[in-house]
Amino acid sequence: MFAKLATPTNIKKSKTIMPSYLNRLFAIACLALLAGCSSLSSLQQPVDIVVSLQDQALYVRRGADLIKTYAVSTSRYGAGETLDSGKTPRGLHYIAEKIGEGVRIGTVFIDRKPLPEEVKVIGTPPVTTRILWLTGSEWHNRNTKSRYIYLHGSPEESLLGTPASAGCVRLRSTDVVELFDLVNEGTPVLIVEDPYLQFLGPPPLVG
Repeated sequence: MFAKLATPTNIKKSKTIMPSYLNRLFAIACLALLAGCSSLSSLQQPVDIVVSLQDQALYVRRGADLIKTYAVSTSRYGAGETLDSGKTPRGLHYIAEKIGEGVRIGTVFIDRKPLPEEVKVIGTPPVTTRILWLTGSEWHNRNTKSRYIYLHGSPEESLLGTPASAGCVRLRSTDVVELFDLVNEGTPVLIVEDPYLQFLGPPPLVG
């Protein structure tokens, strides 16, 4: 009258063989789950940045994967670490401070403070939109932060791809907003003179 429950004594007798197509589906599901876990692990990895002075480009990497490339302008005076040289410092840096979250695109900063929209700046092309303030981690670039070297937005977007700054790394405003959201304080920034394709070192580690 009632169906007999499978108990330890009768499980062996009622054993059912799973059809082969179900076995295949199960295997596919397991592989998909593993792939998803792998992708999630990759997404959880922190990013790092490489700036190539020769390429005039900034590369964002997650582990071994290149995920973003942005045109930049580094110093028109070349590479160097001397105080008041106006040159872009080389070597390993970290993002010390993120400044400007939530301000409108095109906002002008003076001394890292956003100005009201109605204030117009005349003269030196201003720092705009977002600021990622760098600090050097090596002996030769230890003065990077006191030199006020930033990754920042610039109104001179037509010059991107050519050296045009006085030491900082300029980006398009929309690009620096996107970059700002990808990085954290402590994200490594490696500035090299070589083309990116010749750069064979491992990703810098977050300190």
